[in-house]
Amino acid sequence: FGESPPTELRLRVACGDVSVKLTLDKRWLGKTVAEAVVKPFLSVYNRRQPTATPPRTPEQAVEIHADGAKLPSAKEALRMGPLEALGWHCTRVDLFFSYEAVRAAAKP
Repeated sequence: FGESPPTELRLRVACGDVSVKLTLDKRWLGKTVAEAVVKPFLSVYNRRQPTATPPRTPEQAVEIHADGAKLPSAKEALRMGPLEALGWHCTRVDLFFSYEAVRAAAKP
């Protein structure tokens, strides 16, 4: 009756010029997108930003894109599990923390 859910999800998570590869195993797949995807990414992202920039938090995400498709609600996606929010075959997640960044990414 269909395929079984994956036991692992390999993602490239990006925001601007910062990109991180994440592998989510069963333990991480049982957490929320905020805990399993966004917080680990932000631990790298915040270290790479100038010290004058306040650290980003998951709650500041205004948009989340999974394989190029905008998720309906970033706030709701943060509270969902990765497989439910991103899909079983997702390979790339783009995080946006301002609407200016969304507009800039949309330009050809």
